[in-house]
Amino acid sequence: MDNKTVLVGNFAASTDTSDLDIMFSTVGNVEKISFVTDANTGRVRCLVEMSTPLEAVDCVDRFHGQDLNGQTITVSMNIIRTFAPLKLVETKKKRVRRAAFSK
Repeated sequence: MDNKTVLVGNFAASTDTSDLDIMFSTVGNVEKISFVTDANTGRVRCLVEMSTPLEAVDCVDRFHGQDLNGQTITVSMNIIRTFAPLKLVETKKKRVRRAAFSK
């Protein structure tokens, strides 16, 4: 993640990538849209990567608190990687630690 990516939350379940692309492309060039699930809460969030950091800041200023598909969305630059508790997985050769995470 870098400072070109914004975190979008609190969107309607019917929201898809085309809805977000249409909205965010009014500010600049949308490079990538990804839906991720928070490993701790199970809530779905969206990461929207813009082409420049300035466009990302403009998205936060313009769209935070706006309506999308009947839901007031949150848009922030505050992207924190959350980790679920580590699980030890036994294999025949060695013990492997695995962490479930989302970006």
